[in-house]
Amino acid sequence: MSASGDKFDWYQSDRDVTINYLRKNLKPSDVRVDFDNQSAALFLLTPAGDELLKRFQLSHPIIPEQSSFRVSSMKIEVCVRKQTEIRWTQLEDVSTTDSVSKVAHSYPSSSKVAHDWNKLEKEAAELEDDGDPLNKLFQSIYRDASDETRRAMIKSFTSCASLTCSLQMHTFYCRGSSE
Repeated sequence: MSASGDKFDWYQSDRDVTINYLRKNLKPSDVRVDFDNQSAALFLLTPAGDELLKRFQLSHPIIPEQSSFRVSSMKIEVCVRKQTEIRWTQLEDVSTTDSVSKVAHSYPSSSKVAHDWNKLEKEAAELEDDGDPLNKLFQSIYRDASDETRRAMIKSFTSCASLTCSLQMHTFYCRGSSE
């Protein structure tokens, strides 16, 4: 079967799609490519039998009779003729590919780690609904405080822009991060 580490790239013109399957040290006599209405299968010819390198289940129909391939020392170049001259948004049909399904990003990413941003968004919304516990503490202290304590709290928050504000026995003061 095809290796999970297959390396290939593809590009297209109005009439053709070209797939470059990267594999070193191949001769034209070592390779066979079978074309079907919506697929291209690459085989490595060995004395023990043909080994499937990769089957591309294409996202759109092709004309097998007008499709071709070329083997070089670094790659197999497969050129398939499109049945209709439209731009393909993807090479393979997602519903029939045998690769592991991955969560598609709505933005380009080079990250190898999958993040569930929807989950993070829900957690942030819940935090807004429930409120920050520390913020609730300061709100309750401010609500129940005397006028003098309220003024001290306001002064502390407005004058400690880059410092950490601390609470000690209903008295607020600013303290630098080095203390």
